Amino acid sequence: ENCLRVICLGGSTTFSTTDDDDTWPAQLERMLQEHFPDKRVEVLNLGMNSASSPFSLILLALKGVHFKPDLVIDYEGFNDIWQGMGFKGGINTDYTPYLKDMSFTGKLQNAAGYYKKKLTPKFLYVSYFFSISDYLFDRFILNRSEDMSVHYINVMDKDANSPLKGMEIFISNLRSIAGVARSHNAKVLFSTIHTFDDDKIVEQVNFGIIKLAAEMN
Repeated sequence: ENCLRVICLGGSTTFSTTDDDDTWPAQLERMLQEHFPDKRVEVLNLGMNSASSPFSLILLALKGVHFKPDLVIDYEGFNDIWQGMGFKGGINTDYTPYLKDMSFTGKLQNAAGYYKKKLTPKFLYVSYFFSISDYLFDRFILNRSEDMSVHYINVMDKDANSPLKGMEIFISNLRSIAGVARSHNAKVLFSTIHTFDDDKIVEQVNFGIIKLAAEMN
């Protein structure tokens, strides 16, 4: 009773890697609680590292709606860009080419990366020398180029006049997220994604998000 509940979806930018109290959902909860002192405010962080729109759609449909949210906020797009729009060989609507790459071998490589960070002295780990040599090792020895968003950005079609099929899939997934939320009497808020440079694909994705939000009010 008298509760305002918000669910936040997205990838690592929502999940965050800092303390729980520093995530943007936690900060939003404090701000809303201050704005609505007579209500109990709950902002639930359903963000997940490496998640893209298919993951968020499933999380909302199978888990999120059972919390009976009043508002669903979706902040994602980065992972969709490199999972769904730049994957060499194309992408399916369920992103299975990317999921298939999360094989046992890939998990072993990820584990190796974890221990590499743990065992390498910090002064060396944060150096340009280590970053460049590590990239070259991954790229040419382990052939892990498809795990790197930088590689995807470089090989993607930058022509804004030719919408990528992957972006159409991404926008369709956002439409489905909104449909699921609305069918459970929740309002929806989409956020555009931030970029540090003038990247045409990010601009294109943000335009698609804004256009969908306008269509769905």
